[in-house]
Amino acid sequence: MRAGNFDLPILGSKRTEKQVFLVHSPVDSATYADARQHYAPSGGLIALRTFLGQSCKNVNTELLDGALLPKSEIIDRIRRERPGVVGQSIQQISYGNALDIATAAKEVGAISVFGGQHATQLAGEILANQHTIVDAVIRHDGEIPLALICQGVPVAQVANATYWDDGVHHNAAVEWNLGIYPAPDYGGVDLKPYIECYTRRLRLDTPHTFLRTHSHKGCGNRNGTHACYFCGRADKAVRFKTPAKFVSELVELRERWRADAVFDTGDDIAYSVPWLRDVAARVEASGLRLEVGCFGRACRLLNPEVARLLRRIGITNIIIGFESGDPDLLRACGKGGVTPEDNLLAAANLFDNGIDVCASYVIGLPGENETS
Repeated sequence: MRAGNFDLPILGSKRTEKQVFLVHSPVDSATYADARQHYAPSGGLIALRTFLGQSCKNVNTELLDGALLPKSEIIDRIRRERPGVVGQSIQQISYGNALDIATAAKEVGAISVFGGQHATQLAGEILANQHTIVDAVIRHDGEIPLALICQGVPVAQVANATYWDDGVHHNAAVEWNLGIYPAPDYGGVDLKPYIECYTRRLRLDTPHTFLRTHSHKGCGNRNGTHACYFCGRADKAVRFKTPAKFVSELVELRERWRADAVFDTGDDIAYSVPWLRDVAARVEASGLRLEVGCFGRACRLLNPEVARLLRRIGITNIIIGFESGDPDLLRACGKGGVTPEDNLLAAANLFDNGIDVCASYVIGLPGENETS
């Protein structure tokens, strides 16, 4: 279900202030090297924190990033400060640690909430097995559901929530218009550790700030289905911010938060060529100079005009899911008719416009063999 504007009730007062911890669950860095390459705070948690800060006057929200803090310190903070709500953005590679943190949250009487891509796909399984320590899994958009939970609305009445009541219950799924969400606010977040990590990793001569954004949510190849065999993303429909909103947020990331580079986490940036044209014109009119990375689909990049538009917007690097060089595997995995030749043509169009391509592959697709 898609929804437009939403008026969130302002409940409570300063006398009933609620402490909320938003946790990026830590990954075991001893076995997963990328855990040490965290260049920016979680974009999803920043979005949640910003929305709660603007819509819930009785909520004090703090972000605890497991890429910077060990699990033991996060648990100590929970036990010492006893927050009313602990929301975690979880992944497969952090799930064990997330359960330990959820256990600590329940020990102090907090409401324990999971969210994110992994949680959306496995909400029922999580609640079936962990309902003693997880009160709700929020599927899809989390801003409004988490705000309602923080305001004391029962989980059974919250859209996008999966919860346990003598069995697993899934509330209706809603994806709201992206225009209702405010631009990300990094006030009160210490960006220095991220800046140092990014600068050191890229061996830059001067400190550089890297942040995340999203122009849209969803993918045209999915749009209400699961078209790609392996897809585990949360969003169903394709929703774009207006060109004006997206460009104003890019300008704010550059001018207010001093970003040198940003990454757009949307799946399908070239879904609408008219949207790209409008964005490109607005970027040029603003005088913005900002390096932007993104994801893209090869089928959208076969037209050279699209690559030129992306360059005008500031795209300098793009990740494309090539998935396989075997045409039979590509047909089987539901890429929408994309061929290896399409992948190469898309890369050539981008290369001609000075845009770097990172080809992403999936190993072990159905039908994979030694030759493929």
